[in-house]
Amino acid sequence: MHETLSRLEQTDFPAIKRNILEILQVNLGYLCNLSCTHCHV
Repeated sequence: MHETLSRLEQTDFPAIKRNILEILQVNLGYLCNLSCTHCHV
């Protein structure tokens, strides 16, 4: 795998940070139940 860290450009854009984990979705099959909010708003 290529070293990507050395290829990143320096920028003054603020770092993106994650929030706390609230929901963990585990897909147990291949059927969609239309309930995930990242696909079905």
